[in-house]
Amino acid sequence: MRSRVGVTSGARNAMAADARVRSLRVLVDSNIVLDALLQREPWYTAARPFWHARDEGQILAHLPASAVTDIFYIGRRHAGLTLARQAVERCVREFALLSVDRAVLEAALALAGPDIEDNVQIVCAHRAGLDLNCHARPVRISSCAAAGGRASGGHSVPQRMTVARAPAKEAVAT
Repeated sequence: MRSRVGVTSGARNAMAADARVRSLRVLVDSNIVLDALLQREPWYTAARPFWHARDEGQILAHLPASAVTDIFYIGRRHAGLTLARQAVERCVREFALLSVDRAVLEAALALAGPDIEDNVQIVCAHRAGLDLNCHARPVRISSCAAAGGRASGGHSVPQRMTVARAPAKEAVAT
């Protein structure tokens, strides 16, 4: 039966079911963002399906706020001030930004692993209850189990990206 706006009740139910599907909430490593913003090949082309999924709302991309300054610094060195500033503006507009405060840094320092940036991302993802961390290199912490190149829900992940499940609650002291 047609409703007043011309949509069948079956189509309306299908749209409601689609609206209930939760997007995959992903923390994205700053190197992956830089690959896209600076169009670094071959990773720029390889990551297009990931960014398309984000643009379609299948993925909600998150960044630690501290990564934005790193993106500016590296972007300015490689592409100049104007493009670096535009990159920061895009990050602020297109990503959910996660706070990095003293408690996050202390928890990151308490984690095993030599890379504080990775540890900060792990803690941020945990605190925000994200589904996955998406890195440009393997994460060196045992609490993050590799997902074999596929994220839950069937989302494909480009080869440059290593996907790790967000750490278990007991793995992160917050």
